[in-house]
Amino acid sequence: MRIHCNNTTVMGTRLRLRTPENIVKEIDELKRGYGAREIFFWNDTITANKKWLHELCDILITEKMDITWSAGTRVDIVDPDTLETMRRSGCWWLLYGVESGVQELLDLLDKKTTLKQARDAVKWSNDGGIETTASFMIALPGETPELARETIRFALEIKPTYADFHITTPFPGTKIFEDAHKYGRLNMDFSRYDCYEPVFVPFGYRDEQEIRKMLSLAKRSFYFRPSYALKKLAKVRSFGDIHRIWRGFVRLLAFLSKSKRFQRHPD
Repeated sequence: MRIHCNNTTVMGTRLRLRTPENIVKEIDELKRGYGAREIFFWNDTITANKKWLHELCDILITEKMDITWSAGTRVDIVDPDTLETMRRSGCWWLLYGVESGVQELLDLLDKKTTLKQARDAVKWSNDGGIETTASFMIALPGETPELARETIRFALEIKPTYADFHITTPFPGTKIFEDAHKYGRLNMDFSRYDCYEPVFVPFGYRDEQEIRKMLSLAKRSFYFRPSYALKKLAKVRSFGDIHRIWRGFVRLLAFLSKSKRFQRHPD
């Protein structure tokens, strides 16, 4: 079974790229016209074409564009040299879709990545000065609560800057949606398809409540560690840093509070 982000699967897999010169020209227009200093490339796999990426980074460096930027990519298409070039061109953050800390589940999903590749990608990024978010999915096909705990342990092991946990949501048009009945029970109320509602319950879970509890456990386990808090505080350089940390903490508390209320009153 093959799974991708829903936008990639529904829209197709053909890669179309604008020229690096065209992109840099637009960045310059954003800087001059709107005072932009930060760019997010809405690209799930910014390193898919490394020749193109190196050309883009080289122009950003030689033209002294003086912007910071971020994007997403896969753990199997990065290397230390590319990451170093990205950092020098202004890249400060990357999103990696790790999905699971259990190799058997990755293979079932036909993810075509390994746990070693995830470890290496996060380590190379962290060591090179690029912050990372590792994204994980709870309640994957074939998953049980114990396997979910292995994913949580893996998230702690590889030490990304942030960990993003979502509940598996089989969007229409994806392979996982087509095969959902083979691995669990699927709710067809599409209004709940937001990656935080357990619309898919794998056979290894008792019910939706157990999935919600696992999601809360994942977030608490990663973010409510004294070592994590101390590490974040050590990087504070401005009031803006304090404000961002506080906002993230408040949002996490709000999520956990909402989760507890739902567990007490699911109706």
